Parts: sequence; structure tokens; C-alpha cells
Amino acid sequence: MIRLIAADLDGTLLFPDSSLYSGIFSMIRDCRRRNIAFVIASGRDPKDLCRIFSEVLEEIFFVAQNGTCYFMNGCWNQVSSVPEAISLETLELLKECQKVYPVVDTLDCSYVDARGIEFFDWPPASLYVHIEDDLSEVVKREQILRFRIYGKEHTYPFEIEQIKKHIKGRAAAIKPSPDCMDILKTGTSKGAGLSKIQSLCGITAEETMVFGDYYNDIEMMRAAEYSFAMKNGVEEVKRVSHYLAGSNAENSVYHIIQSFLQGDKLERWLKK
Repeated sequence: MIRLIAADLDGTLLFPDSSLYSGIFSMIRDCRRRNIAFVIASGRDPKDLCRIFSEVLEEIFFVAQNGTCYFMNGCWNQVSSVPEAISLETLELLKECQKVYPVVDTLDCSYVDARGIEFFDWPPASLYVHIEDDLSEVVKREQILRFRIYGKEHTYPFEIEQIKKHIKGRAAAIKPSPDCMDILKTGTSKGAGLSKIQSLCGITAEETMVFGDYYNDIEMMRAAEYSFAMKNGVEEVKRVSHYLAGSNAENSVYHIIQSFLQGDKLERWLKK
């Protein structure tokens, strides 16, 4: 019996234009009426997730920032933070890089390096994105949950490999999107965040369904028996999943969950 459903957001539950199907909210409420926990597991920040799902905050769980924190029973709980030394050393390594830009995240907001503000799509007037001339001062005064490095994928492979080599064994590096790499405390992942919620709710992997498309979803796939890779997902996710969904453009997650709630069997989506 499935007691928990978890879905990634970008590339999975959202359409390619980042919009959300309006029927998702009623589906989440339907899940809760059936005592099925519904989890959004995303690389997005806490306030962004609360904004998107403001209609169903009492019926939903979140794993945010790729596992650094989770939302349960109306409260955010921090799971991990990046060691200060790692953040400061990475900022130092990035000083000479002209095509990559750091962002550091706390539980409440994100701090963007002023050099790279034109790279980002975020509006500078955002209430939870702050532009800073010196991120090292932010690192020294705030608890950093996640360190992000942004840049066009083809322009910075050397710099990224140098940083990954430098932090190896002391922190984790994952790619949530083609233009970004996250640095997290070792052991932090969406899968670990989901496992925390499973443990607190007394739910097993055999009672869990998940949907994902990208590298940062791999550990989450391993935390569920009913693991669905999106058709538009990367091959690595498809290899570790047990089931194959349609694409996010087809609103596949919604249709599969609705079919399950109506009593249809999931075997039709098993990988061949």
C-alpha cells in the first residue's frame, strides 16, 4: 500500500514553462484525505515552495534546497549546513573565474554575488534574494545551508572539476540543473531528506512512490520501491528507477497519480 508520494518540481511536476497544472492542488488534498503524505522534493528555496503551494500548506510536506531542510506539520526544520571553511575556500577559488558566479543560501534567503546578477533570472527586488559585494562576510555571519555555483555548462568544466577535487571527502557536489552545481554537507540529498520524513511518519520505502528527472533525484529514487523516471529525464535516473513515466510536458505525474487513486495498477509503467 502506498502511503507517501514524492515529486521533484522542475522537469517533473511543472510543465516545461515552469507553470503548475491547476488540478495539482485538488489532487494533493485527495491524497491527504486518503492518508497519503504528499512531498515536494526540490532544489528550490523554502519561501519559493511556500509561495507556489500556498493553497495547500496544511496538506503538504517539502524537502527543499536538495535536502538541507524539510517542511512538516507547518514548520521548517534544518537538516544540514555547509562547513564555513568549505564556503570560504570555494569563494577564494572562484575569485579568478570570470564565467561562474556563487550564490549562498540560508533558511530564509539567498545571497547573490553582485558580479553575476545579470546571469540570473531572479528579480533584484525579490524579498528573499539579496545582492552582496562580498559573500565571504555573509558566510562568516550566517549559517549557510547550500553553496551554489552558476555558469553556462560549456564555459566552466575546468573550474568545476578543480572545485570538486578540492572539496572531495569534505563536502558533497551535485548537479541540480545544467547551469548549476550545489555544494552541500556530506550526506545531504533529496533522498536523505525524504528518508527523514519517512522515518518520522513511520513509512517504508515499500510504501513510497517518487518521481524525478535529474541527477539530484537519484538518491530519492533509491528511497522508494515505486520510483518513476520522467521520459525527459537523464539516463542515469532512468537506470536506477523501476518505472518510466511520460514527460512533464504531458502532465504525466498528475495522470499517473490520478490513475493510482482511481484504483488502476501501476504495472503498465514498469520499465520493459
